Amino acid sequence: NTETSFKLNTENQDQYRFGNQFNISSYFFYWRELASVTVLPYTGIYFEQAGKHANHGFRETNTGGHATFATMGTQVYKGNMTLNVLYQIPINQSFNSDEISQIEAGNRLNISLMWNIQKKKKNMIIPNSQTG
Repeated sequence: NTETSFKLNTENQDQYRFGNQFNISSYFFYWRELASVTVLPYTGIYFEQAGKHANHGFRETNTGGHATFATMGTQVYKGNMTLNVLYQIPINQSFNSDEISQIEAGNRLNISLMWNIQKKKKNMIIPNSQTG
């Protein structure tokens, strides 16, 4: 599975604009159906990049940069519920910083619980088509 996104930021009412953001991830996963749940363990890589912020048109120091993370996680599906546990470890990073302020990404843990909304399927009767 490979996913990518780009976020184009605009200036807010205080004339501050956060840098645009880009990320891409690629994961290998294994789909395993058990008696009452479906489990999807995965591992892969995640990259994120952010541009410098601007305040009244002037670029802010100590903003923006990029990082690459090794990622592992598991999704568990049961009925309409999905539990996702994701752990990321930085393997390469470069953030715009100076001798006053150092910016470093640390390990990340994300736990989420999702409720999947599904439409009920109507029983559809499809008549036999006759060709002749």
